[in-house]
Amino acid sequence: MKELEQLLLTVDDDYLIGLTNKGTVKRARKDLEKTEILYTNYENIKVEEAVVSLAAPLGESKCSCPSRSICKHIIMAILKIAEDKKKDKDTKEQKEVKEVIEKKDEKKEVATIETMLLQFPIEKAVKALKKKSLEKIIGFLKHENFPEIEETSVVTVVLKEDNIKVKLLEPIEHSSCSCHKKELCEHKAAAILYYKFKKKAITIKELQAFLPEEKEFDSSIRKDTAKHIEEVIRHHLSSGLSRMSFSVMDEMERFAIICHNAGLADFERDFRKLREEYELYFKRSSAFSIEELMESLVFLYQKANVLAKTEDSDKIRTLTGEFHSEYEYIGELTLSGVGERHFHSKTGYEGEIYYFLEETTKEWYTFTNARPIFYDRAHYVNKKTVPWNLHMLINQFSEARIKLKNAKATNDHRLSSSMETKAEPFGKSILNYELAKPHYYEDFEVMFQEKFEKNFGKELSEKDRLVFVQADTWERPTFDEIRQYFSMKLFDKKNHVLFMEVKYSKEEKYTIRYLERLVKYLEKKELEFSCFMGLVSLEHGFMKFYPIANFLSRLQENVEETIDV
Repeated sequence: MKELEQLLLTVDDDYLIGLTNKGTVKRARKDLEKTEILYTNYENIKVEEAVVSLAAPLGESKCSCPSRSICKHIIMAILKIAEDKKKDKDTKEQKEVKEVIEKKDEKKEVATIETMLLQFPIEKAVKALKKKSLEKIIGFLKHENFPEIEETSVVTVVLKEDNIKVKLLEPIEHSSCSCHKKELCEHKAAAILYYKFKKKAITIKELQAFLPEEKEFDSSIRKDTAKHIEEVIRHHLSSGLSRMSFSVMDEMERFAIICHNAGLADFERDFRKLREEYELYFKRSSAFSIEELMESLVFLYQKANVLAKTEDSDKIRTLTGEFHSEYEYIGELTLSGVGERHFHSKTGYEGEIYYFLEETTKEWYTFTNARPIFYDRAHYVNKKTVPWNLHMLINQFSEARIKLKNAKATNDHRLSSSMETKAEPFGKSILNYELAKPHYYEDFEVMFQEKFEKNFGKELSEKDRLVFVQADTWERPTFDEIRQYFSMKLFDKKNHVLFMEVKYSKEEKYTIRYLERLVKYLEKKELEFSCFMGLVSLEHGFMKFYPIANFLSRLQENVEETIDV
């Protein structure tokens, strides 16, 4: 009885709305003004035509009306008795209750629900989640994408990605969710985990421990395949290139399939790369390099040798790689398109890569539209598609400003085309100096220090090599007929050099043509040397630059127009 009276004296609208809903509480208050409520005890309260029985916790109260949930009559009874109790200051029992209540301030009321949530078992919350939901929570926490959490007499958590509001009450069984499920649904479970993480009661590592363990490799298949690879590479190295026949390309494709069936993703890609290199040799292409072929063969042999001997599961995963990139939930992103480029990999894929800057973090994100071409090249169709059901033309995609919800990406920020991701376009990209500033270089020495000296011995990912380059002067370009390269030297104000290079191909001929036209305008002084966005690399001690997009002027204005090159 004492517990029920304490509850009645501490209850507020937030708690009542959590028990039922805002409309019911509002209606109960309105009807209470014109309704006489009769009661002698808490188990027999006459409200209109119904009889209410109050209990602690209040969510277990009963009413004789047909409603299956906390109805208007129960709320009216709670409000009436709470009001009467607050007015009654004469009885000894009420004085004792008042002393307890006066010691409680708002902070302690929150502490009550806080203690309950912090003590809630992690296992119970995780059990209510699907694997995908748990992965989403871990991804959001990693990228600091937290939901809105408000603490009063209840804890309100807004899961904006799912458009869900959860009200966590004491006891937890009476918490409410806008999905209208009474049991511990995945939204309530997620809200509890977010709250516990906010209060530093759990860690990401603890949550990751609940994810299913990765499937182990079949040791016998792995070792047999690795030894088979060693044998074929040893044969290639001992036979010499001049003794190879056209059938070697079919052999490389066959081994790529063997590696695929054995779950050796990186080895499959290595064999497809070897096939491409042998094809260049038999075509007598100027792009063929005997040094590159030998390096690929020796590297593959060494990898296979280590794979055959090691029992370290982490090392095995590193060597074998993955067929599909592992995407993590990131949350909401606002992307501004910067440019695109076509690619043709030696591993048998072709397509386009689209480049975006995230407006809040100013980090690079990419979307890859890749298509396999290693099976039926004769019937290959160059199909370009826009992801996330965006209603726009493909040539608008690289210049679009897009808001993504439930976005998923890899560690190197490659975006997933998942149907869970919801996209909303809103105009053209807003590329300006402030957005580009973390990646913008007018001093090539500073670019060298930040990109290569600081990362000495590391292989930079594509997003780490993306830069905006503003040269001060330039040198007339040349075209190497033997290597089939368009080259142009760029200089900064301190006369540091950067080599801009584009290798000729049927796709890149348009890039080269554009650059040649740009040079003509520069020579006529109809344009000043504008800013480029592209990929920087270090080759044989020189910094090389591949241009992806060009801008009409220096990035000093609020908005710039992008031209893909």
